[in-house]
Amino acid sequence: TEEEVFAALDEFGMSDKRQEVKSWYDGFTFGSHTDIYNPWSVLNYLDKRKVGAYWANSSSNSLVGKLIREGSKEIKQSLECLMGDGTLRVEIDEQIVYGELYTKRNSVWSLLLASGYLKVLQMEFIEKTAAKCRKENCILVIDECFIDLAENGASAVPLINKYDNLIIIKAFTKTYSFAGIRLGYAVSNEKITEMIDNMLPEWRVSMPANICGIAALSDKTFIKSSLKYIKKEKEYLINNLQSFGFTIYGSQANYIFFYSEILDLKERLEKYSILIRDCSNYNGLEKGYYRAAVKKHGDNEKLINAIKDVVNG
Repeated sequence: TEEEVFAALDEFGMSDKRQEVKSWYDGFTFGSHTDIYNPWSVLNYLDKRKVGAYWANSSSNSLVGKLIREGSKEIKQSLECLMGDGTLRVEIDEQIVYGELYTKRNSVWSLLLASGYLKVLQMEFIEKTAAKCRKENCILVIDECFIDLAENGASAVPLINKYDNLIIIKAFTKTYSFAGIRLGYAVSNEKITEMIDNMLPEWRVSMPANICGIAALSDKTFIKSSLKYIKKEKEYLINNLQSFGFTIYGSQANYIFFYSEILDLKERLEKYSILIRDCSNYNGLEKGYYRAAVKKHGDNEKLINAIKDVVNG
């Protein structure tokens, strides 16, 4: 862990090398535990007192090499991008097993991440932002209201113990579809939570909201089944929207952000009793950018059929 690595650096009189070691050897994540370092590399660094790719040639790369050689053109192009200090946005399966390596499309990236060759940047960005805010005596608030329904959603909650200026906002509203109940919560350290607690009214959660919240948390399969359903319906929507010539900008949650040259698409869909989000008022965007929610198949089908009518005039 980072705590153990920093303690070892202190013992070896190398406390000033913390950031150097972190940038080279930090990057593993086990479940909710972040900042797991490459132990072989750290031990070699302490011994030789200089950075190096100590993990190289410490095991065979034949399996990774085979997956890359037999992989698609896109895999090779993405690898070239990474080798040029670029980044890659791809779906990762943290539970992948050996038998699935040759059947799943993104298996090579899952394997490279699990074996330490790749690093997830999301938490690194949040940590850098939290550290910067702390330096400026600011509180960083992160909205995770959609994260339960996001593919590979990595929560920043584990960072609460590391950064005392972090607040994570959660909500039942999006995940369990009871917007009218207005039930949510925040996660932070004891000092901040006490400060917030003193600002809130004594009766902050209604009885109906309390009952709904308990019922939602008691359903242990809802999130998993919802993620599976959303993924299937999202693929249906994306494939159809692309067939209309719309540009899709990726989607990690239960909605899709896209661009269409039909600048009044929102208004024209209203005639079908369908409402999509016009994103032209977002900073840096203009007319033609929209967001559509992933709903039940019948509703998604109704949306696609309505857009088809609009496109065909």
